[in-house]
Amino acid sequence: MSDQSTLSAPPLFGVMAEFKTGDELIVATRKAREAGYTRMDGYSPYPIGEVADELGFPRSEIGAIMFIGGVCGAVVGFLMQSWFAVVDYPINIGGKPFWSWPQFIPVTWALLVLTACLSGVMGLLALCGLPQPYHPVFNVARFVRATRDRFFLCIETVDPKFDLAEVKSFLTGLHPEDVAEVPEYCHPHSATLYCCWALPWLLPLAVSKRWPTNQPIVHTKCPRCSPMGSRFVRCKLGLSTAVSHFRTIRS
Repeated sequence: MSDQSTLSAPPLFGVMAEFKTGDELIVATRKAREAGYTRMDGYSPYPIGEVADELGFPRSEIGAIMFIGGVCGAVVGFLMQSWFAVVDYPINIGGKPFWSWPQFIPVTWALLVLTACLSGVMGLLALCGLPQPYHPVFNVARFVRATRDRFFLCIETVDPKFDLAEVKSFLTGLHPEDVAEVPEYCHPHSATLYCCWALPWLLPLAVSKRWPTNQPIVHTKCPRCSPMGSRFVRCKLGLSTAVSHFRTIRS
């Protein structure tokens, strides 16, 4: 019976200790670091800089990601306007040169800010491993208070110094509210959680999907658009005069 129970037991993710205050978590993290534990993580209702320092968090890469994204957006915006103004759709406005770069500054700045913000959001999600609707620490019943009024320190089994009995004894010596093992197994509803997260993103794409028809796609008020077979027809008489509008004409 003991062999069967051992085989059926889920693998262990780590051992978690619960504390009442952030100061207790800071002290516990510092002592764990001094004891030689390196693979551990802290959980709190709000960010605690001292805990991050003790855990050895590296410097955030969000700044570099946003800088690269902003520069790329600005360069693309500037080159796009230069192409439209000089090559694709030059317009003689009061005898001014086609490549008048000062007028490109507003759009270039707007794209810089837009791409920097989007890069920051996407980079934050990627660096944090989000979306993550399931994590092994969710298997501990008392962990629900991590977003309210409790602080947790978890020493993971991948730590080179990890020994179940020693880790439990060490964490108990820190006088926590509770010490619990964190089992690691696949949540029975993990697939459902991922589907629920992805559905709001996929539904608009499915609704806005345009299926091909046998009728030619033309502009009723545009003399340049006419059924000319399967080819791209350039239209410069629409609402937009700065950007060329392309429509596929199907025979």
